[in-house]
Amino acid sequence: MSVLKEEFIKYGAKTVRVGLVAGAGGNISVREGDTVWMKPSGIALDDMTSDDLCGMDVARGDQVAG
Repeated sequence: MSVLKEEFIKYGAKTVRVGLVAGAGGNISVREGDTVWMKPSGIALDDMTSDDLCGMDVARGDQVAG
């Protein structure tokens, strides 16, 4: 898992811990080169794993993961 994905998971859980979101609410994303990693629908930010993340290639508009 990339360091960026590790940070993504960490900060997703932190948003729940500090009370900014609840349940499966909220959205976060991060860009890594030409890929944007996003929180999938229906999964709580503090339950996400790196395998859950959805990835989209911004240059092509193709889904590359999730």
